[in-house]
Amino acid sequence: MVRFVQLLVVLWLASVPAQSRAETLDQLTVRGRGGAVDAMVELGYRYLHGLGVERDLHEAQRWLEVPTYTAQLPYAITWMGLAHLQQEEPSETDLTLALGFFGDAVELGDLEADIYLGWMVGNGLGTTVDREQGRRYIVRAMRNSVDGAEEKTSG
Repeated sequence: MVRFVQLLVVLWLASVPAQSRAETLDQLTVRGRGGAVDAMVELGYRYLHGLGVERDLHEAQRWLEVPTYTAQLPYAITWMGLAHLQQEEPSETDLTLALGFFGDAVELGDLEADIYLGWMVGNGLGTTVDREQGRRYIVRAMRNSVDGAEEKTSG
């Protein structure tokens, strides 16, 4: 899981404008409330991982709604899936939603989402167990050099 967080940090740093990363939580909140999608993405990410704020998956989901549903940013969709999957005790609804978000993110080109989709399918989370299909998703991530993918093929 630590490697996944590290991977997400690298992906986030590459995808979020430098201006957003330098802003305070208050500045981001003002911009996010004003409709700045990059600020919403960063706020969602910070709440998802507890970076400078207390980890709050529901708050992460709230901030990721526009980047996910309106802007359809693939990495935001993946993070929305993580916000559902990482609940302390995810419900079947959370698992089904996470699986759908990861599938949507894959269709939109987010290579990282293959890892999560493969892990869920291979372990029957939100769907029936299909280890071979799960492995195919993860192998595709490996072929695309996604960090952390190789680790999931052994589990």
